[in-house]
Amino acid sequence: RYLYPMLKTKTPPLRLFILVLLFGVGPSLLAQTFPCDGSFYISLSTNFPPTTTYSISYDGTVAEFNNVMVTGLNINGTGYNQEEKYIYGANRANNQIIRLFSDGGFEEAGTEPANWATGAGDCSPDGIYAVHDRFTDRLYFYNVVGTFSQVSNVQLTWAPSSGNTGLANLDLDDIAFDPDDPTIIYT
Repeated sequence: RYLYPMLKTKTPPLRLFILVLLFGVGPSLLAQTFPCDGSFYISLSTNFPPTTTYSISYDGTVAEFNNVMVTGLNINGTGYNQEEKYIYGANRANNQIIRLFSDGGFEEAGTEPANWATGAGDCSPDGIYAVHDRFTDRLYFYNVVGTFSQVSNVQLTWAPSSGNTGLANLDLDDIAFDPDDPTIIYT
């Protein structure tokens, strides 16, 4: 007997295999990635949804904000992950780390600690998402490629050369990883 009588074959047709593959996996496989072409992206909100993500072009005289997407979320601390080509951010409303897709879609990548206030975030060259918590003055580091997990967290302290000592109680508005050395973060 044939398993697929209309096709007179005992093996599943390629079309059926492709449909099972496409609909049997999570949205990340089908989601649109952002090109790794040196584009500058910024996500802006007024502390309430929505958040609008723009790409910014500059011709030497005028900076132009080009609308990429609008989400019904309040996202802060965004960073581009060059490992898998998505933008990550923290949803201020509910402790979620969000993976943004270039087609305007998004999904939850994982969850942050409760009672946090994000101020800054970025992804390292090796795919680790870092986000600053203003309540604890800590940087949290997450593996967002593959299985979501917290890799580490670091208390902000003053560098000895600053002349200050102890905890650095700073409201960081932005951080950026050095593209050549993931152990260096600029603010």
